[in-house]
This record gives sequence, C-alpha cells and structure tokens, in this order.
Amino acid sequence: WEPDLNLQLRLQAKVAIFTGDTVANRWTQLTATGRESYGITPAPGTAIPDALDYIKEPDQSHFCVLSLNLTHIDVLHLGDRHRRATFRQSQDWQGQWVAP
Repeated sequence: WEPDLNLQLRLQAKVAIFTGDTVANRWTQLTATGRESYGITPAPGTAIPDALDYIKEPDQSHFCVLSLNLTHIDVLHLGDRHRRATFRQSQDWQGQWVAP
C-alpha cells in the first residue's frame, strides 16, 4: 500500500529456498554482526526470564537465500473511480483491466 499514490500492489511468486554450501559465498559476505543474527539461542520468540538472557553465536545452518520468480501482479488504484489491472507471467505480462 502506497498511501500518497492511493496504490495497492499484490504480488505472487514461486519461491526457491537455498541453504548450506549453495549459499556459503553469501554467508561469508555478511558482516560479523550480520552473521550473529543467524544464531540466537534460544530461538527468536522464545520466552526468556530477563531482557538480555540470550546468546548470539553465528550459525550458518540458520541462514538461507530466497529466490523469487514473480508470477502475478495485481495493481489497484483507489481514486474517485477505482481502477484495477492484473499482469500474469503466463500471459507474457500483458495487462488486463479487471473490476476493482
């Protein structure tokens, strides 16, 4: 949602998840501080007795890279008269007006 433009976008994609040796080069490109974010014990969201009662140790097994293949775009403009269009990869991204 982009309020200044009154524009809403919805995107659909197929996602591939890459881990382990496949993303080792990406892991080494992270800063030391960045790598620490992928090794918090206990796991994020776990209740802890004190605010700082956790450990940060880099762990590449918690790191992955997502690759998205966009398949569908839905664009809605909320103006005086709403307009909506869809675009699909399966239709060579040719736009189609649809009812808002």
